[in-house]
Amino acid sequence: MQRPSAAAAVAQLISDSFSGPSSDRRTPYPAPAPPAAAAAAPRHPRLVDLRPLNGLRALASIVVVIYHSWLLWIFLLPFDTAAQLTRRNVWVAAASLGPLSVDCFLVLSGLLAAYQLVPALDGSSDSWRTVRQYWQRRALRLLPAYLAINLVLLAALPRSKPAPEAALAHAIFMGNCPAGLWRNLLFLVNFDHTQACGGHLWTLSLQVQFYAAFPLLLLALRPRLPGFRARAAWALAAAAAAGTLWRLALAWSQPAHVLRLPLGDLRQPAGLAIFTAVLRATYFTPAVRLSQLAVGAALGLLLRSHTAVSWLARRRACLAVAAAALQAAYLYLYIAWSPNGLPGEAPWSPTATRAYAALAYYGSPFLSILLAATMLALTLGCDPLHRRIASALSAPALLPLANLSFSLYLIHEPARLWALSLLPGALPAAIATSPLWGLAFLSTLTLTAGYAAALPLYWLVEKRF
Repeated sequence: MQRPSAAAAVAQLISDSFSGPSSDRRTPYPAPAPPAAAAAAPRHPRLVDLRPLNGLRALASIVVVIYHSWLLWIFLLPFDTAAQLTRRNVWVAAASLGPLSVDCFLVLSGLLAAYQLVPALDGSSDSWRTVRQYWQRRALRLLPAYLAINLVLLAALPRSKPAPEAALAHAIFMGNCPAGLWRNLLFLVNFDHTQACGGHLWTLSLQVQFYAAFPLLLLALRPRLPGFRARAAWALAAAAAAGTLWRLALAWSQPAHVLRLPLGDLRQPAGLAIFTAVLRATYFTPAVRLSQLAVGAALGLLLRSHTAVSWLARRRACLAVAAAALQAAYLYLYIAWSPNGLPGEAPWSPTATRAYAALAYYGSPFLSILLAATMLALTLGCDPLHRRIASALSAPALLPLANLSFSLYLIHEPARLWALSLLPGALPAAIATSPLWGLAFLSTLTLTAGYAAALPLYWLVEKRF
């Protein structure tokens, strides 16, 4: 019997990190493909290395936690100070880029869903069984830890009157607890995150909706018949185009006084209302994320094609240039068209605002293509810089952090609330010393408390399934 290729082994490693560890009592997913389908899926062990994606996921989870710290930090400072530091200081600017990590997670979700499902369904005589196995693994991966964190939100939040900074964190991220728990349990948080108990859980709602719908789309494409992968490619291209058109239509339907960039003082009701309107038009719902998930799934489909990967491998230099050009374009946009405004800065024109919100803001097709190109450059080792970054992301030291990333994301907000409640006055004292020291202190405190709480959640709940 032929031994599994290196790429297949790495794919299983990535799959286990997203899908939970395999159990000896269950058949690992995906189920063995029929001989004809297996023969139709040639392998390319020396062309693609998926290990950097695990490290990318570990770092992305850390950046999201730091971003949530930044989001609390700006509410504790005068708007002028927070805005100037965010625009002028490279470390504070990097802390504000957390939503880009969310984009990375969602592109990876689409990638791995297609990478797992397409070869398992292609030519399968029992497609429904394959889909049911996929749903079962997704449920076992997500639901135990997710239900556990909802129990924490119900029963384990601080009951005594917290310090002002802890009360502010509670109001921003968990202000509707426990009344909003029913939205969490029905996976509806992303349709109105302001009414949720734990606003950061909106991504779980979106992922569950995607994991439920994507296999049904593949089933509708008749995987038993020849040409299934070509039909899947066309369907994903159509979905990406439809998602882009929806974002454009939604942005152009918003009145200019509602959808306005750059953002202003979020501590003021008017500034917060504009920020909420921008997020609702570009950020939360499945429709505005459709192009992103489709791009990720298309990347997963591409990585399963020996012909496509071989073609790209012969053009590594071109792919490296394309990835670098997209990365440079993003840096230019963020510097020249930063969505985080300064005091007294004039609003952009309505046309510029709508175009930026639809095409370049978080969740946009531009960022999706940028992330997909970067992931391709990393997995193919297209140039010395991407090879060095890929080697660093593949370091074994990052694997434990990747394994903890889901639990960290779930529990870091309650963990930070407890930490702030146990250390009243520590954060204001750090900010009084220096705003930058205050952000560093808050980020370190959140990561420390988050990982301390994520460890038992992972070992006692997540790892068991």
